[in-house]
Amino acid sequence: MKKFAVVGAGISGLSHAYYLRKQIPDSEVDIFEFSHWGGVISTRRHKEVIFEAGPEAYLMRTPLLLQLTKELQLENELIRASKESATRYIVKEGRLVKLPTGPLGFLFNSVLFFPEKIKVLLAFRKKFNLWQNMSVFDAVKSMSTMTAAEYFASAFCRGVFGSEAEDLEFAAILPELYSAIRKEDSLAKAMKKVAHEKKAYWEKELGENAYHGFEKGLVSFRGGLETLTTKLKDFLKEDHLSHIRQSKVSSLHKSGSKYLLHSKGQKYGSYDAVFLAIPAKQAAEILRNENKETATLLQKMQYSPITVVVCGWDKKNFSAKGFGFISPRKENLPILGTQFVSNIFAGRAPENQFVTKTMIAGDNTLFSDDELAERVLSAHKRLYKISAGPLWYEVIHYKQGLPRYFLGYTEWKQNVLEKLNQFSGRQNLFLCGWNYDGIGLPHALEKAYLRVKEFATTWKEDSK
Repeated sequence: MKKFAVVGAGISGLSHAYYLRKQIPDSEVDIFEFSHWGGVISTRRHKEVIFEAGPEAYLMRTPLLLQLTKELQLENELIRASKESATRYIVKEGRLVKLPTGPLGFLFNSVLFFPEKIKVLLAFRKKFNLWQNMSVFDAVKSMSTMTAAEYFASAFCRGVFGSEAEDLEFAAILPELYSAIRKEDSLAKAMKKVAHEKKAYWEKELGENAYHGFEKGLVSFRGGLETLTTKLKDFLKEDHLSHIRQSKVSSLHKSGSKYLLHSKGQKYGSYDAVFLAIPAKQAAEILRNENKETATLLQKMQYSPITVVVCGWDKKNFSAKGFGFISPRKENLPILGTQFVSNIFAGRAPENQFVTKTMIAGDNTLFSDDELAERVLSAHKRLYKISAGPLWYEVIHYKQGLPRYFLGYTEWKQNVLEKLNQFSGRQNLFLCGWNYDGIGLPHALEKAYLRVKEFATTWKEDSK
């Protein structure tokens, strides 16, 4: 019987372990985690309020999550975001402007002037030559206008990655689109190609019926996103060929084509394959004695620290409509943006409370919770009429924060994987998760499915 190890039990690690057991049923899987099971997914409660300390929702873009929830018997727990939350705002010149949701909304939107709108629309018919280490800001500016880069590109990068558009590599965060832009003779064709190929692949993989009645959008679970990670953990605990190990892996040792893992003076293994579903710098620590070249490269990964401030307000003092707002860099607000938690999913807060989740960039551990809550209040008072501060608040610091796909990231990743494969010899040592697979819950789940499927196919062929 083949034996595999997954190090890290965030959404990526749990998904890899789950699909390993599904794709290679005659295998044994050990899952190592010394901290919080679920990783960035962390559903919390404050009295009657349910809120997410990490990602707010899962952006369903393929039917893969639906398939998983059916397998885990969670389909009745799945909930969709409210229609109200489809409305989002951006800060421009100190006021809130609704983001367009379609072509007509774009034409009547006030973020861009009319000549800029025409230039953006004409850009869809043009061919663009982007280079690999081009920033998101420069890519958007070259394809459209400076204002589009300052507001749309900045808002996108701050809202999704917690980083500035000038600091993120376009080819790294949108690799399929970057590749299509270089090949196709117009931006519109490139975007259409990416969408078509993704849908065609998942239709073939999951079956055409998977898309019957399928609707994209934000989803969660009645009890929060942790419902999913808890169910995955329970599945693995109950599976007699999976072993949950509450332990921190300190190092890895290669023995022939197999691996031993060391933790607190104990040895585990030997393993036919190891999946390191942990941040790059943690992986570097595990590999430093056995594979110094890869470890040195992994230490160069960059991160964007973030502080999250969740506030509960009396609705008489403050409430607002929509999903929330993002503040582009140009606006100089002391926050990245705010999500209106109680508007997104029904039943997350009492009727008389309005719950918000605000993101602040940087390492703010030197500031007290009171100072950070005051910063949130001050920023919101510049945009809304607020008669009193929050009833309660909770501050969560993410000192490492989100992986930053820095300028030069694509080349860095290629070098890391090249060195890793040279060390492993037969591609049975993997780096997984947001540091390498894209940022967001869909990236984690989809990449786990794809990686395990490819590995299982190769493994079965080699075993013949």
